[in-house]
Amino acid sequence: MTLLACGGGNTVTPTNAAPMAAFTMTGDAFAANAAYAFKTVKLDASTSSDPNGDALTYRWDLGDGNTATGPVVSTSYHGGAFTVKLTVTDPGGLSNAATQTRTYTQATATGSADVKVKVVDTGGTPLSGVAVTLSGNVGTTDALGVAQVSGDTGRLSLLKVARAGFMTQTVQTELKTGTANATIQVTLRPLQTVQTLNAATGGTLSAVSGASVTMPANAFVDSSGNAVTGTVQATLTPITGADETFPGRGEALSAAGTRANLFSYGMLDVQFVQGTQKLQLAPGKTAQLLLDLNASKHPDGSTINVGDSIPTWWFNGQVGLWIEEGAGQVISSASAASGKALKMTVNHFTTWNWDAVYNGSSTTLAVKCMHLDGGGNPTVPLAVGETCYLTGFIGLPGSNGMMQVLHDAYIDSTGVTAINIATGMVATVAGSANGMSGAATTPTGSFTTLANPLIIPLNTVFIAPPISSTFAFSSPSVAVISNPMTMMVNANNTLTMPPGSTPTFAITKNGNPQVFNPCNFASLMLPCLQSAFENTPGQLDVSVVVDGNAASYVVTATLGAQTASFAINVF
Repeated sequence: MTLLACGGGNTVTPTNAAPMAAFTMTGDAFAANAAYAFKTVKLDASTSSDPNGDALTYRWDLGDGNTATGPVVSTSYHGGAFTVKLTVTDPGGLSNAATQTRTYTQATATGSADVKVKVVDTGGTPLSGVAVTLSGNVGTTDALGVAQVSGDTGRLSLLKVARAGFMTQTVQTELKTGTANATIQVTLRPLQTVQTLNAATGGTLSAVSGASVTMPANAFVDSSGNAVTGTVQATLTPITGADETFPGRGEALSAAGTRANLFSYGMLDVQFVQGTQKLQLAPGKTAQLLLDLNASKHPDGSTINVGDSIPTWWFNGQVGLWIEEGAGQVISSASAASGKALKMTVNHFTTWNWDAVYNGSSTTLAVKCMHLDGGGNPTVPLAVGETCYLTGFIGLPGSNGMMQVLHDAYIDSTGVTAINIATGMVATVAGSANGMSGAATTPTGSFTTLANPLIIPLNTVFIAPPISSTFAFSSPSVAVISNPMTMMVNANNTLTMPPGSTPTFAITKNGNPQVFNPCNFASLMLPCLQSAFENTPGQLDVSVVVDGNAASYVVTATLGAQTASFAINVF
């Protein structure tokens, strides 16, 4: 018997082996004794490997409730200990994980300040029952929408404002050393109507402004990573132009690890829950987000076209920063007024944003906040220890509201010149101090030095001071004897008021309103306010200098809706 053939040329299939996860963590946040300043952290998984040479997918658990994907991720932390977990998966479904824990410490605060936070909805209605957290201290808004908390001075802190049924606002902010009090207004955006979806089948949910999310089947996991079945609840809340509800005020961290302010084409907050359990996309699953495009131009002024790629960013509410991850596209849309829509594919749920960072020329904008004088003019500087809280928007003319939000800043009476404004934009800046607010608008570059700043007139009461039955001067009138040889005379009175309040003052002479500024004895203009100093809590010593000739003056103090007056009779 002869053997004619054997084996048949069979090929042995190699056995799939699991990959190996490894990563490095670099950045000043993890340097020894690094200061509390929301430092940058770069996570790099390029040292991960696969025995079969297969391409890997990368999923990060950032240790603060957030997730991210990709071989290299930049993020930020706000002090304390954090454990980061990387999971790598090969095409055959085999995976491996690695973890690292790092700790960095907070810098010591230089002091503390009393901060009043007023919270309103997008219609301006005050919101009660809102939890306000600043520097780890918590307060709750009252019926007027006002919460009072203590804030650290001299270091960055996190301001978090949250209420059920609204998008949470989280921003990084810093009170200057020496600040005694500050006032902040925050606007919260209501979440859209709750919708339901079958987790097993997936599907598409839609909201206003062309917003939609398309989910694959069996794509949800709970916070422990367990698969979710049954009905889930969803809210899709779009923001089609940056406004006062823009999370984080547009502060961002690029993929390269650099800080940037964003020009938003549109954003979409996506939340899925089952009962009280927040849900996420399962590893390997993706969802598609759509939103109508309202903007017509890129930040450099060029026209937005179908097919353009736009970087995408997700909001890290743990540190109040937008994190760059991936890119979206401009697509055609028959339903959008512009004929265009924004599209992106995501692998975790949060607030997502289509944004550009403008890299063109820029200038600085000098800003000062000023109270009104007796003539209604913004000439009275902030008092010692008083702080003005700035927010603002930068618009690209002719782009249908595409805006950049200014970085939050607290300034004192010296003002600020550190606001970088992109050339060609128009800036609107709002300020609030001691319960008063105001706003001013300027084309870019008009106010570049503190010798000629943009003046924010604090002319509107947005936090009314407490009503006090004792808001009054101690004496209705003061008599001063004139003298032909005397050019000016001084009159004093004591104003009883709520402790820590800052009234505004006006004066009339023989019934006629007068310009009433703080006294400048180098170039004296009468009448003038020599001092208004709270020697003891609730007792304000008011000193006025008037002309030495015979006349009748009336000094009026205003605190919210309350007024108090006293007369000065020079005879």
